[in-house]
Formats: sequence, structure tokens, C-alpha cells
Amino acid sequence: TDDGFFEMILTVFKTDSEKNRNEYPAHSREDYVRMMPGIMANFPTHQAFGKATINNLLDVLPLEPNRKQVNHLYSTIFFNNGDGTFKAEELPIEAQFSKIFGIQTQDFSGNGYSDILITGNLAGADLKVGSYNAFNGLLFEGKGNGTHSILPISKTGFYFPDFGRDILPVGESYFVLTRFDGNMRLIKIISR
Repeated sequence: TDDGFFEMILTVFKTDSEKNRNEYPAHSREDYVRMMPGIMANFPTHQAFGKATINNLLDVLPLEPNRKQVNHLYSTIFFNNGDGTFKAEELPIEAQFSKIFGIQTQDFSGNGYSDILITGNLAGADLKVGSYNAFNGLLFEGKGNGTHSILPISKTGFYFPDFGRDILPVGESYFVLTRFDGNMRLIKIISR
């Protein structure tokens, strides 16, 4: 856009009436008219816009767009191998239900290995997408071999379904969980 900010254009792949798989804009015509002034003139009706592929939309831009493609959307942690390389570990499905913002590592379980405590969720996302609020926080127990397993709420007592922003250590076993609305919660981790 002309305001110096980047606009993200979400797309979906659909099969058209001739059985061809094409990439289409995911949002409505009104959303794109706001971002791309040429849309109204080139796609004067909702029907014309509805048939337009993403390439049709990008063709009406005055400048060539800077295209970036994301192929990996899993919440993932990266372990530093100490030699300039990293090992990626996708978090389990339970950590994929929402956005993750707060992460803290420490031996919470008392087994001598680093565990991972995470919080997340997000309100205020695009109205068409809705809130990301299906996450209650998780504690992953380190196994000492570079893998982690989920400790259930029934074992940890850790339950934070709020819109968590960060996890800040306060001393040895206390943590402040911050929220997007500015409120905070103080918790104490008790190792086994």
C-alpha cells in the first residue's frame, strides 16, 4: 500500500468449474478494495471478483508485488546444537490449537531436564477469522534425549486459558503470566 506498510493477502486453493486447481483470494472484495485501489475498476462486481484468481488481482497492481510464501505453519521449537546448527521439533497437536506467545524453559518437573511451559491465544484477530482461544497452556516435560512429552493438566495443575502474552520468571519457582489486556497472574511451580 501507499502508506509504507505491507499488506498480507491470504489465499486458498480451489477447483474451478473446469476442474482446474487455482489460487484465489481468501477475503471479500471489500477487504481488497481498501488495500488495492485498482480492484474496484478492474472487478466492478462481486461476481467478477469471485472468479478472479490471485494472479488476476496482482496483475492490476501498479508495481510488481513482493511475494513471500509460507509452507510451514506449525508451532515449532528450535534447539541450538552448539555448532551453528539447530534441531527443529514441531510441537504436538495440542500446541497447534492456537497462537503461542509465552515460552519459558526450566526443569519444572524435577527430573533434571529442561521442560517447556507455554501460553497463548489471541483476541482481536481479523473478524472473519475470529479469536484464537482454544489453548489452555501446556507443560512439556524434557526426556533428556531432545524430546518432550505433554504433562496433562491433571498432573501439573497448570491451566491458563486466557490470552497469554508472556511468562516472566520471578525468583526460583514463581512466574508472572502476562495477558494482552494488561492483567497478570502470579503462579508458583512446584516440582515433584
